[in-house]
Amino acid sequence: PFDVGDRVQLDFGSSTMRVKELGLLSCTFERWDGTFVSYPNTVLALKPILNFRRSGDMFDEISLDILASTPMHKIDELRDRIQEFCSAHNTEWHEDSVDFFITNIDLKRNALTATLWVWHRGNFQTYFPWFTAKSKLVKHILESIVDLGIEYRHATQPVSLGARDLAGLPPSVLESPTLEASIDVPPMDGDGAPSARLRQRRNARKKQGEFVDSNSDQEVP
Repeated sequence: PFDVGDRVQLDFGSSTMRVKELGLLSCTFERWDGTFVSYPNTVLALKPILNFRRSGDMFDEISLDILASTPMHKIDELRDRIQEFCSAHNTEWHEDSVDFFITNIDLKRNALTATLWVWHRGNFQTYFPWFTAKSKLVKHILESIVDLGIEYRHATQPVSLGARDLAGLPPSVLESPTLEASIDVPPMDGDGAPSARLRQRRNARKKQGEFVDSNSDQEVP
């Protein structure tokens, strides 16, 4: 299923190799790093073999994570710009074969996954033209994302720190407005110990027969 010079892939998901020699008992392949690998023909007969040279036009898949709150009109505009780019470079891409869809939503990560499928003119037998064309497309996508104000950032996660966690932090960090706005800081004395008010609440609850963990900043009923 291959000739000398063909770029092939043995097994799905494996690295691609170029056929160097064909023999009666074995075949030799060259990896991307110049390493030569020989396979007995009895082993090759049992493997699925992908042959890039004998394939027709092939497509690329590019996935993007964007904010879940991104307006749909910006996503549509991004697709239109990709379509215009492929039409302007129709010697490298099929201008009528751009598919751009929202394929997943992850509210925990505050993300939408947008996936682009676009067809090359030709196959991946020769890597340099393929990588060159793809690099120009990715650069255009990046420029369009910046221009449209499309972005992604991780969802804000709540953080709760107790007195013991904060005791070793320098005053400059403890006095930071960002810290105060983002975490729940329990009342403390200057030495990092629980404040008198918190100790009074603990003692009152102990008198009422409730269990209080003295090593924690949170009363446990």
